[in-house]
Amino acid sequence: MDRGPAHGYELKRAHDDLFGDVAPPINVGQIYVTLTRLERDGAVTHHVAEGSGGPDRKVYELTDTGRKSLRGWLEEPSDLPVGKSDVVQRLVAGLIYDAHAAHDGEPAKTGPGSAARTLAAHRSRCLRALRALAEAAPVQDSPAEDDLIPQPADPAAAAAAHFSVAGIGDLLREASVLHLEAELRWLDVVEARLAQYGRT
Repeated sequence: MDRGPAHGYELKRAHDDLFGDVAPPINVGQIYVTLTRLERDGAVTHHVAEGSGGPDRKVYELTDTGRKSLRGWLEEPSDLPVGKSDVVQRLVAGLIYDAHAAHDGEPAKTGPGSAARTLAAHRSRCLRALRALAEAAPVQDSPAEDDLIPQPADPAAAAAAHFSVAGIGDLLREASVLHLEAELRWLDVVEARLAQYGRT
C-alpha cells in the first residue's frame, strides 16, 4: 500500500508474485484480518469502490500514521540469522537420548530420538528445500512482475516502483539458497565435532 491504494486480493497477488518462490501463498482471510487491525490502529483507512461487473470492494490505503509506522519499521535493525534454536534444542535432546540409551545398553545411534537421526532428518529437509528452489521457475522477465498490484497512477512513479521490485524473487531465492547451504555446512561441522567424541 505504500505504492498506492489496494484491496485485499490485490495485496495477496502482490505478495504471492514477490514471495512465491520462497513462501507459501498467503491466505486472503489473514490479509483482511490484518487490514481490520491496522484500520483499528489508525494505520490504514478504506473506502468502498464499485466493482466492475462484480461486488463492491473495500480499497485500503495508508494513513500518515501508517506511513510513519512503516518507515519506523524499515529503520529497525533486522534479527541476525544466528543460532537455530529449534535445531539446537532437538540436537541437545538427541544427545541426552543417546546418553540414556548408552547407559541402558541400547543402540543409541539408530534410535528415533538420536542425535544422528535428528541431524540426518534436518539435512534431508535442507536438501529437499534446495531442490525445490532449484526447480522453481525464474521470476526475472516474468509477466507477473510487469503486472504487480498496486501501481501508482503516474507513469514515471509506476516505472520506478516496478524497477524497485524487479528481480526481488531471484534475490529472495538466492538468499534462501545461501542460508540452506550454510545450514548444511554447519551440519557437517556438528557431525565432525560429534564424531571426535564417538557420538555419531
